[in-house]
Amino acid sequence: MPRTTRSTPALSHPSSRRLVAMTATLGVALGTLASLGAAGTAAAAGAASRVPSTATTGSWGVYAGPGPKNVAGAPAFARATGLPISGVVDFTPTNSWAGITSSRWLITPYTGQPLALELSVPMLPDDRRPDGAPWSLAECATGAYDANWATLGRSLVAEGLPATVVRPGWEFNGAWFRWGAGGKVDAFRGCFQHLVRAMRAVPGSRFTFDWNPNIGLGTFPAEQAYPGDAYVDVVGVDIYDVSWTWYPVPVGTTTAQAREAAWNWLLRGDHGLTFWSAFARAHAKPLTIPEWGVTARPDGHGGGDDPAFVDHMVDFITDPANNVRGNHYFNIDTPALQHDLTRSGTKFPASGVRLRTRASIMAGTSAVTAPAVPTVTPSPSPTTRVGSVPLTASPTASPAASPTSPPAVTGRPVPAKASASARHRTASQRPHKKHKMHRRHRPSAATNTHLSQSR
Repeated sequence: MPRTTRSTPALSHPSSRRLVAMTATLGVALGTLASLGAAGTAAAAGAASRVPSTATTGSWGVYAGPGPKNVAGAPAFARATGLPISGVVDFTPTNSWAGITSSRWLITPYTGQPLALELSVPMLPDDRRPDGAPWSLAECATGAYDANWATLGRSLVAEGLPATVVRPGWEFNGAWFRWGAGGKVDAFRGCFQHLVRAMRAVPGSRFTFDWNPNIGLGTFPAEQAYPGDAYVDVVGVDIYDVSWTWYPVPVGTTTAQAREAAWNWLLRGDHGLTFWSAFARAHAKPLTIPEWGVTARPDGHGGGDDPAFVDHMVDFITDPANNVRGNHYFNIDTPALQHDLTRSGTKFPASGVRLRTRASIMAGTSAVTAPAVPTVTPSPSPTTRVGSVPLTASPTASPAASPTSPPAVTGRPVPAKASASARHRTASQRPHKKHKMHRRHRPSAATNTHLSQSR
């Protein structure tokens, strides 16, 4: 999520995200309510009686702010939540090639730290070439920027970070970053391949490369931009508790029903978690979740203090079948997007307690008790049909997402307009450009303040 620039932080998580097929979106959304229908109460009872998983598959990480803020914030987050935090995700500035490849203020704080670093690398800077033309994916795909990628690799090795996980052009299936691959998949693939080859060629390097779309369909099927197994070590997907269909909660629907419906879309909807888990497995790659979090947005498209979302995410992450190698909770607040679970006066007290409870259960330091799950009482509504399948009608959905309007539900909501740092997104969650970098937080060119703001 960090998109940092304060450009528009990912505030909108969803940044302009996703022109999503409304029909598919409504089909899944309606299917969710239908499934909550007659079987709603029984399903809730079953969930309430289940014992939370004690598995601890993969490593736990956090984003607590750029550079030194992350170094100090990671252990603080571990103390507050009880999670065994061993990694962090961070974002290089997007203002210029120098910002992307040589920001020692951002990288040096990690030297000698016991934290595994995942570094989000913009594929294109915000400034322009000497002739005034913008930098482009097409030019990158010719190898024209290889020297810049090599410089970044040497900078990391020189700072004692040769095993950094590199996340190039994250959330490329959205429209909030300059490197959005919609209509440019060949150029994106070529650019990614050149970046990987140039960085791997740096003496002493042993980088891992994370190919990371945003959850949901986005502006095109992200798998079309897959650069090939030889260039990808792990497959990542960002996810936030956001929805353009279920948040704000529609009239006639309970908060519990809306949250469950939103999660069902994030999990089983078009290019949801289930899709990406299967995709990674088919390519024999581990799955990562570089960014995730509960979300509050001024426009109401976030799930708010949602302990059930925390439970769902912990269950997914710890399920061995998903082979999640690592994840990072996005513990930052900005005016446009809030996710911070641990600050004084947090908007998510119940979610924070739930995460601490799950961490305690995984650590075996407390009795294993099932988390409270509210009873879901389906509300009657007319039925409609999609093909031969009868579905309960859902509230009117918003129009397909565009750079200036929220996307249909597809993953994270899309922000109305990406701000420099905006980037949180997804039909179901990409808000708006806070998510531009997530947009969410994109390092600010002027201040190099990478995200002091956060999605």
